[in-house]
Amino acid sequence: MPIENVSNKVRMPRLGKIHLGIKSTTTKGGHPVEYPKATDYFVCPDEVKEIYGEQPKELDIMIPSEDPELFAPQYLKAYSMSQGLICRGNGVTAQRKIDLKTGALVDSSTESWDWREVSCDPQECDLYMKKSCRQVMNLLFLLPKVPGLGVYQVDTSSYHSIVNVNSMIRLLKGIVGRCSMIPLTLVLRPQEVTPQGTTKKTVHVMDIRQDVTLANLAQQALLPPAKVLMPEVTEDIPEDLYPTKVLEEGKSPEPTAPETPPVEKPATEKPARKKAKPKAKDAEEPASKSNTIERIEAEAKNIGPDFYENILMARVKMTFDKDSLADLAEHQLETVRDWIEGKPSEEDRRAFLLTMKELGFTTGPAVQEQLIKQTGKERGWTRGEITKTILAIRKEKAAAPQEIAGDPEIDDFLRSVE
Repeated sequence: MPIENVSNKVRMPRLGKIHLGIKSTTTKGGHPVEYPKATDYFVCPDEVKEIYGEQPKELDIMIPSEDPELFAPQYLKAYSMSQGLICRGNGVTAQRKIDLKTGALVDSSTESWDWREVSCDPQECDLYMKKSCRQVMNLLFLLPKVPGLGVYQVDTSSYHSIVNVNSMIRLLKGIVGRCSMIPLTLVLRPQEVTPQGTTKKTVHVMDIRQDVTLANLAQQALLPPAKVLMPEVTEDIPEDLYPTKVLEEGKSPEPTAPETPPVEKPATEKPARKKAKPKAKDAEEPASKSNTIERIEAEAKNIGPDFYENILMARVKMTFDKDSLADLAEHQLETVRDWIEGKPSEEDRRAFLLTMKELGFTTGPAVQEQLIKQTGKERGWTRGEITKTILAIRKEKAAAPQEIAGDPEIDDFLRSVE
């Protein structure tokens, strides 16, 4: 007989940790002082290096769960050398390790302790003011190209990294309704920041990129996600995030080297000018860049109020690493316009119909009715218009994935719209 609440629980094993920095040493007052030094590459276990090299800046990953609390928990955390994790909060309340004998925060002399709930206000917290407490995201993910079944963990206290990861997860869920078991790329890239009270500097932040087409993404999203329990986040001290002095009880941190040293920007080189191709006699003159941008913005906003900012511009950033349409070259703008106005390929149409099947529209006529309803057109739908249809319907209903293989009505409809 199985044991209740035990035999039915399984957890995915943790294979290792990946770091964003190394321990370095400097000398202060004639004594060596350790501090965390950020790197511009992922510091990986040996089995990961065998696949990606000694200093990888990109890793192929998959998110193993739909619950961010399981794969990307984010808390304010304080550690000490002798007690490990001593406080964890969310900015409102916190769980803090309290010495049962003194009623104060645990230290190296503590013999017995208990977790107690306390208020959490970073602006008034002594641990936060001493930089013993920091915002930390523990990101857990699969590395499908690395041998072994299990997850890896990387910890970050970077505001920009946390926002980047959260934004991509929200984008994926907004487009395809889920984020798990979809091929993604975890990257470490330079970004210029201006921390409060300091001058501009270049740091390296984590980001998640998705390089496949929207059609392929829709197909991948229909694959059933894995049903597994994640391992608990390891709470060993992330020493690549906290200076050693910060972890010693009762002491304010000594000034340390910056966590991410400034990086000199390489001189920008002007790209070689491409030779203009001769125009066909009957070819139309291309629209000016400003007209192209206006057209893209108008078409995108016609698809939906959130499509332009939350989907289109996010895809522009992922594909071209640009924050504005004005920063794109004309050929890149044409690519963006094709994402909206282009004729759907057979792959696009099949992915669209698979998604409609998932949303509950199981016949060709039902799908066509929704297209007409959302676009006002009876034929000749663009990529943007089929996206608009999906987004509009997703707002109205949610449906579980269903099998579609061998559906004759869907196959007939595919042929009818060619």
